Amino acid sequence: MSTPGVTLLVLAIAGGVLLLAAGVGAFVYGLLAMFAGASGWRGLAKDFPLSRLPPRAVLHGQSLRVGAVRYKRCATLGADGQGLYLAVPLPRHQPLLIPWSAVVSTAASRFWGSSAVDVTLRGSQAYTIRVPIRAVQELPELARRLTATAEPEVEVVA
Repeated sequence: MSTPGVTLLVLAIAGGVLLLAAGVGAFVYGLLAMFAGASGWRGLAKDFPLSRLPPRAVLHGQSLRVGAVRYKRCATLGADGQGLYLAVPLPRHQPLLIPWSAVVSTAASRFWGSSAVDVTLRGSQAYTIRVPIRAVQELPELARRLTATAEPEVEVVA
């Protein structure tokens, strides 16, 4: 048998827990959405929106660096004749298809202690994306296209 006071207390505690969970969820969503602006992803999405199905050749669970933000093991990377496909399952991170004509240059780099390629893009502003060399090697179209624009110190062994 419950008394009205105990029932009211249980309801108040449950309501407080729900409000706390909603507040934490909203904070985390806002923080993740902030990354879209800090990395430049929002600008990339305006310049290079995905307007078709993603390429068939994709790698899931990849790490990337876009601007100053590192996306560790959460990105999907793909490539085909039309361009470079990038997707990250975070708020305000729309999938991208960057045409090869937007790739200005590439340069050798390091990412999480491994070899990488910095890809400089031309859109409404300049963007830099750092891609691990391992991912480049696993996507033949990406390796072919990045090698074509590579500076002398970049060697992609496929």
